[in-house]
Amino acid sequence: MWLFESMNLLHRYRTRTLFVILTIFWLSACSTTGANVSVGDATYLDTAEKNYLEGTKSKENKNYEQAVNYFEYVKNQFPYSKYAALADLAIADAYFESEQWLLAAESYQFFIQFHPKHEKVGWATFQIANSYTQAIPKNYPLMPKAHEKDQSTAESTVVAWDRFLRKFPKHEKVNEAKEQRKKARNLLTDYEWAVAEFYERKERYQGAAWRYETIFRKYPETDRAPQAMAKAAQLYDGELKETEKAKAILQDLLKRYPKSEAAKAINPK
Repeated sequence: MWLFESMNLLHRYRTRTLFVILTIFWLSACSTTGANVSVGDATYLDTAEKNYLEGTKSKENKNYEQAVNYFEYVKNQFPYSKYAALADLAIADAYFESEQWLLAAESYQFFIQFHPKHEKVGWATFQIANSYTQAIPKNYPLMPKAHEKDQSTAESTVVAWDRFLRKFPKHEKVNEAKEQRKKARNLLTDYEWAVAEFYERKERYQGAAWRYETIFRKYPETDRAPQAMAKAAQLYDGELKETEKAKAILQDLLKRYPKSEAAKAINPK
């Protein structure tokens, strides 16, 4: 579902870009050099800077479609201007501000691909992850909980935050990135926890234990990790009759999370 939506957004992005390019060719053929030309609600100007500033003004006024048109005009009509790269980034910002999260992520990636040495590459990499974060399904009344929905966006978010932290460990946004990464990983553990509880209700205890183990082995820094160890140990000690494995998990719990509520609540055998 997420992949289909992303491909659909990318198709719209490329279609719009093609339209702007064709418009530019028409303007180049029909307009007098130095003259302003109006197309729809937009009046394209004679320099890259002027068009970029008009696009910025449109974006600030939340007229995002017009802003994107100006920025597309800049990067295609003035490809060797310093404003061409800024226009690519501004297009991504416009999609982000208009809450078109996946299209924004794709546009930031486009900026990085074509301007890999630009000073704003770190910011664009941060914004890719930020866009995926915003695209994660939210909790709404009478709707399935976020952790009960497709988790592919949350997984993409974690990958994107990992990439940012690996490439830009000294960036000013590092602390925020770490916090957002943790939230996304916590959401993934919520999903694993819900599946584990489902298996328990169905008396599929081995499957439940494996899901709890996934939480503390794959997401050891998350909030649910200590309690997941306790739950797995409980299943191995009880329904699954694997006492030695239960003991090992509990001992590991006391070692790794000695101050956790789960550690305080147990008495290792």
